[in-house]
Amino acid sequence: MTYRPLIFFALMMIGLTACKTTDILSYQYESTTMMGKTIYLITADSVVMTFTGRGEPKKETWNVTSSQWTALGEALEEVALKSIGELEAPSDLRSTDASPFAKLTVTTKDGTSYTTKTFDGFTPHETLQPLLDQIKKIVKKSE
Repeated sequence: MTYRPLIFFALMMIGLTACKTTDILSYQYESTTMMGKTIYLITADSVVMTFTGRGEPKKETWNVTSSQWTALGEALEEVALKSIGELEAPSDLRSTDASPFAKLTVTTKDGTSYTTKTFDGFTPHETLQPLLDQIKKIVKKSE
């Protein structure tokens, strides 16, 4: 009896499952201060920024280039999505209002969302720093 068809089928199923869990649908970066909350929702084609809090609510949208989207994915390649909720922030300035409370949510195409613990501004656990650096480049265009 040959096992080639069985092995091929098993490898195909593993490949399909792996792709399904790593295909990113969106990145959401939230920053909260005493003045309000800013949310950046980044998808493959756009960024939607919303601000609510003191002052006028604000909403802006702009395009994401394919190279920006690719850079986000590359920055996340070495990160185990299932573990991002366990990563501790390197500092805690947010507890004294010296830095914004921030968090990041990554949503995959299968509808699963992975959310970090809060961290200071753009200073997450070192594992996520390359991703936050890419997000910062994209969102700074609005400021």
